Amino acid sequence: MKTRLTLSVALIVLIIVIMGFGVTFALFTDSAQSSTSALAAGTLVIDSVTPQGAVFSTDIHYSNLAPGDTGSGTLTVINNGSLDALVSISGFVYDTDTNPASLFGGATPLALSETNGIIPISAGGTADFTINYSFPSDAGNSYQGNFGTATINVHAIQAPNSGTVNSQGWTLGTGYGAGGGFTSGPTGGTSAYFVTGSQPYGWAEIRNPNFTGTQLSSLSALSYMTYVSGSAVSQVAPWMILNIDINDDGEWDDLLYFEPQDQGQSVLLNQWQTWDALNGSWWSVDGVAGMTSVNPKAISEYLNVYPNAKIVNSSAGGGVRVAAGFQSVPWNFVGYADNITVGGSFFDFE
Repeated sequence: MKTRLTLSVALIVLIIVIMGFGVTFALFTDSAQSSTSALAAGTLVIDSVTPQGAVFSTDIHYSNLAPGDTGSGTLTVINNGSLDALVSISGFVYDTDTNPASLFGGATPLALSETNGIIPISAGGTADFTINYSFPSDAGNSYQGNFGTATINVHAIQAPNSGTVNSQGWTLGTGYGAGGGFTSGPTGGTSAYFVTGSQPYGWAEIRNPNFTGTQLSSLSALSYMTYVSGSAVSQVAPWMILNIDINDDGEWDDLLYFEPQDQGQSVLLNQWQTWDALNGSWWSVDGVAGMTSVNPKAISEYLNVYPNAKIVNSSAGGGVRVAAGFQSVPWNFVGYADNITVGGSFFDFE
C-alpha cells in the first residue's frame, strides 16, 4: 500500500508539472515548421535622387511562421540614378486594413525592426539593409496558416558634395543612425542638412563654438532660414538651441529652445522660411520664468530672472546649435538650415 501511494503522489506531481508547461507554452495545434526563407531577399531600385529627397517602396511577404520564430533577411537597394545618395529605411506599412488574417494584426502580431541607419550608395552602386522579424512565442491558433505583407519605405536623398565645403566654423554632431552635414541646398548654394533616419531618437545638429561667453542680452540679431522636405513625416523645422551659463562658472546650467512650430505660423514644406529667433518665443529646460515647452516666452522674460546669462560651450561642442530629431518614435525627417545670423556674424556656408 505504501508503494502504491508513493506512485500515485508521483503521478499527481507529474500531471501538475505537465499542466504547468501547457499553460506556459502557446504553440499551434498542428506544429508549424518555420520557413528559413520567411524573408529570403528583396530588391528595390532607386532611379533618381534629389536634394529634397524621395521615398521608394517595395513589398515583402511573410508566411509559414511558428510562434517564437525570429530571424532576418536582406533588402538590396540599387541606385540606378546618376547621383550618389544617402539611403535609409523610413518605415513599415502593414496589410492589416486589407487582410483580416494578417500576421501583422491581432494581439500578438509579427514585428519588424531595423537598425541600419543611413547608408551612402554611390551612383550605380548597391547596399544591403537587414530587416529583422520576430513572432511572439505566445501567438495562438488564430494565426495558424496566416500570411502578411509589409511595405518597406526607403528614403533617398542626394549625398553631400564630395568637394571642400566651407562650414564657417560650424561642426556636425549625430546620433542613433542619423546623418547630416553641408551639401548642395534644395534650391542651389550650400546649406546645412539633417536626415534623422528611421531609428527612435535619431538626431543631427550643427554647432558653433565661437560665441562662448557672449552675453545673451548683447545679441543684436539671432535668426536663420529652414527648408523642410516634402517627404518629411512631420511639418517641424530644425530648431535653435542655446547652452546657457547663469552663474558665470563656465559650465552650462540651462538650455533655451527656439522651435519654429511654436511661433504662431505654420512650418511650410518645400520652401525656405526665415525665423527671427531673437524676437520669437523660447522655452527653458529648467522652466525659468514659466518658459516651458507648452508655454514658450520671449528671451526678455529669461533675462528678467538671469540678466547676466551667457552662451557657453559644452563638452559636446558649441553653445549655439541648430538641430533636428530627438524623437521617441521613428521620424525620418529631412530638412535644411542656412543664412544663420548670430549677433554681427552671418553664415551662409558659401
